[in-house]
Amino acid sequence: MKFIVITFAALCAFVGALPGSDKIQLYDARIVTGAISSAIEDLSQSIRDAGLDPLHIVEKNFDYALPVPAIFSAEVTCKDVRSNGLSNIVIERLNFAILTQRLTMTLALPRVEASIGQASGAINSFGHNIAAEVSGTVAVTRVQLGMDVRVSVGIISGITIRSLSVDFSLAGIDSDLNVKVQDYDLSSSINTFIDTNIPAAISDNRAAINELLEYIAWQLIDEYFAHRSQRTQIGLSVQQDRSKAINLYKNESHRSCFCCAARQRIRSTPIISKTESYSSERPAHCSWSLPVPGIVSAEGYGQDVQLVGLSQIVINGVSYNMLSGRLDLDISLPSVYGAVGSCGGTVSVLEYTIDGQGSGEINAINSRVVGSAIVRIGFSGVTVTNVDVVASMENISSDITATILGQDVSAYFNAFFNEILLSYLNEFADEINELLSYYILVYINNRLP
Repeated sequence: MKFIVITFAALCAFVGALPGSDKIQLYDARIVTGAISSAIEDLSQSIRDAGLDPLHIVEKNFDYALPVPAIFSAEVTCKDVRSNGLSNIVIERLNFAILTQRLTMTLALPRVEASIGQASGAINSFGHNIAAEVSGTVAVTRVQLGMDVRVSVGIISGITIRSLSVDFSLAGIDSDLNVKVQDYDLSSSINTFIDTNIPAAISDNRAAINELLEYIAWQLIDEYFAHRSQRTQIGLSVQQDRSKAINLYKNESHRSCFCCAARQRIRSTPIISKTESYSSERPAHCSWSLPVPGIVSAEGYGQDVQLVGLSQIVINGVSYNMLSGRLDLDISLPSVYGAVGSCGGTVSVLEYTIDGQGSGEINAINSRVVGSAIVRIGFSGVTVTNVDVVASMENISSDITATILGQDVSAYFNAFFNEILLSYLNEFADEINELLSYYILVYINNRLP
């Protein structure tokens, strides 16, 4: 990706070096190509100066954890990481024709090598650990990116980029990695994916990848000239063909007011539409994709969707002590029922596709939240501290039918909801309540004036 950005930076240098800028007053192709060559060399030197080529990391540790690490934490350690060749940018072709106002440019990275002496990582979630180890080398051979840019120069209009095309290619990848996950040796599968599947996917989807890179090029050019102080001086305009790419509470009355406010807030959300339940028999569709859908795209649908009981909030108890500032609250939802008549989705990455379909229902029985907080009201405003929440659920039941890639996975989903989920909620109740208390406190304080 860095190589692609370098190429587009060279393109910006080309436009900046065209006649009409404050640097060049004559139509001289040598000056234009010389400016581009200098820009590329400066970028190569900046990579070396930043210590990225050659790169050597003796040891580096990375870690991440939720505020309650027992729910999720991760740690990665890397030792003896090396790479070289990133700054060896070769200009294989660079030509600017004054008469036709056409720039043709081909840049290449002959070979980029990376090696890992030893890398290990571990993920811990709800008492389960996943450990992995990686070592070995990867070499990328001959990354090449060509560009063909046509411009026109007018006395009044200045410089106009009329067209831009990109051609990206990769000769190959040599992978010799040793990968173990939970003591399972995945080296052969990973190496085959890297040195066989990835180059084949790039070759087979070359047109789509080039189209995406052209879209990125236009975006980078826009951003570059939007922040360039000389833009109005040179009168640059960019004509883009994007059609391909962009397709509080002391008595009963207070309790009643609180109850009504909470119910009304939930009922007024789009999914409830101010009714006690939500139901839709008409199919609902959603989709997402990159500007070039052939690379990554996803779509899904749902039909006959029902959600009942979300607004049936029961106030079991609420009190506020003015002296201590302590607010106590006990609320519950007797039953929340959700059902889908049919739903499905597809995720496509290059020529690989994953699809799934399903239907069924889920019913959560007697979900309850008991909590307290210290609420202070003073001249500086309202502050909330010491939030303590205890959440529980009496039962959850599901009857789901699902298939993924034609395989029936209904039993796995039903086992998760009917057995595993509730047992996890009970086993890790303290950790989950601690995490909920933390996020509720952060949410409240972020919304206070």
